[in-house]
Amino acid sequence: MSTEILMSLLKFKSYKCQSLQITSVPPLIDVPTYSLATLDGQGKTCMNILTYATPVSVRPDRVWSIGIFKGTQTHENFSKSKRGILQLLAPRQSKVVRLLGGSSGKDVDKCEECKKLGFPWIILDGEEVEGEEEMPLVLPDCVYYLELTLIGDEANEDEIQQVPYLNTASLREMGIITSAGRVADLDE
Repeated sequence: MSTEILMSLLKFKSYKCQSLQITSVPPLIDVPTYSLATLDGQGKTCMNILTYATPVSVRPDRVWSIGIFKGTQTHENFSKSKRGILQLLAPRQSKVVRLLGGSSGKDVDKCEECKKLGFPWIILDGEEVEGEEEMPLVLPDCVYYLELTLIGDEANEDEIQQVPYLNTASLREMGIITSAGRVADLDE
């Protein structure tokens, strides 16, 4: 997903505050850095760097939304297998970011290069369930690991822009929610 496409999905306003200037570009935000580990058709692990990841639902199931660049080995693997392990990187793992995010597994043996950097890929500890599919290898000592399963269809950015949606500004205008974002009393 290109940055231009992602930004076109967002509507925002910028305001002047003290020494800050009005801008038409959203500010850079500090987000966690993840690596997504996937398996190719032969059971070989592939890893990338991923920063577009956020939980979007907590009940009844915790659902995450992630952004993976199309045309990458990770995108191809995740689309086919519909599974992966999202790894939250620790500061000491900054050494692997350029390798995992700036090169393709089609051109570089990322497993071997990570080993040279002091981060050999490992099997994630856990109970093995009979009949369970093989899982990708992971980086050692990540902050946490999330097993992801693709649900639904891959979103098409062009279609998202054309679909009308209900937003909170409209709900405020209709008196359904208050300016604080709470459901308005029926008596109001």
